[in-house]
Amino acid sequence: MMVSVPTSPHAVALLLERAARRPAGELARVVSEVAHEVWGAGGAAVYLVTLEQTELVPLGLSRREAFTLEDGPACRSFTLGRTVVEPGQPVTTWTPLTHRGHRLGLLGLVAAASPPEVELRPFADAVALLLVADSRSDDTADAVRRTQELTAGAELMGSLAPPASYVDERVSLAAVAEPSYAAGGDAFDHALDGDLLRAMVVDATGHGNGAAVVSAVAVAAYRSARRAGEDLLGTWAALERHVGEIGTTDQDLRFATAVLVEVHLGTGRVAWVSAGHPFPVVVRADGDAAQLEGDPAPPLGTGLGVAPEVQEEYLEPGDVLALHTDGITEARDLDGTQLGTEGWLEVLHTELAVGGLLAERLRRLRLDLLARDDAWLADDATALLVEWHGST
Repeated sequence: MMVSVPTSPHAVALLLERAARRPAGELARVVSEVAHEVWGAGGAAVYLVTLEQTELVPLGLSRREAFTLEDGPACRSFTLGRTVVEPGQPVTTWTPLTHRGHRLGLLGLVAAASPPEVELRPFADAVALLLVADSRSDDTADAVRRTQELTAGAELMGSLAPPASYVDERVSLAAVAEPSYAAGGDAFDHALDGDLLRAMVVDATGHGNGAAVVSAVAVAAYRSARRAGEDLLGTWAALERHVGEIGTTDQDLRFATAVLVEVHLGTGRVAWVSAGHPFPVVVRADGDAAQLEGDPAPPLGTGLGVAPEVQEEYLEPGDVLALHTDGITEARDLDGTQLGTEGWLEVLHTELAVGGLLAERLRRLRLDLLARDDAWLADDATALLVEWHGST
């Protein structure tokens, strides 16, 4: 019995084969060509979210085609993290472009019918993978995501920053550092090692390039110690040593505060240390929120030789661990009132209670703070959230 074999290559295979032979800057054109050949799409476009996560800008097309994340099918696709079909003739299909939970933008297709999800989802994942891979050697996509020029300090921090979000069946993570185009003294980092999630938020004294250099050294020292297998105290010691070295070469003597955490994804156990930094906050699945308590060490680089005590906490499924810098709690409303720890707990409780993707909840939280008064961005402000889904 003869079996009919499709002569058209699979969309993902065709995309990867074409993209490998073309410059990275032509990815949008390759995507459009493949979508037309496989699904008969009359139009296909790659939209990337801006650094401040307020607009979706087309790759390879005029910025006049950009649209804000306010309402409509495309907005729902991005914020909900799922394919949304806009009915009509032809049909417009919007599919999120994500890589391990890192939200890059949207894929938009216009065709007589929406492609099957079993074909479209792997195709969108392949586009996202190419965007991530190409970012190491091509500036096209990164330039599209910017609406203004970055300061040198922000450029340095951006080059070191890990993905701002991550998702798997055990955990979701989302982070934001503000202001998007001028941050210099704040930084965050995170990485997985089997069932262990390690994360850090650091805040160097001062502003501008000098603070950015101190934060960059702190991130580099953190990664070096982490990858060498150091525990929390060993990692703190490495940070204290290296930040001290860079700080004493500065005429103004710079220091940094930091909070380091380890989350065991099999048990929900959290171990953490603070070096003069605001303590973590836990927002429970039932809505209760509280700041953890502990004994911090002095800020990094002081050379006082006082080691922090390792503190411990346990998460339940659905709980969120929040790290932040004092730029958030010291934010002021129009009347000059500081947000403070209680205000931060209230904002977290309100936004996290809405549900949905953790990265989207953090995006809304950022917009809520901006709506109060954008003067809060006069100081660097960083937040990193970890939601534990439970053991698998």
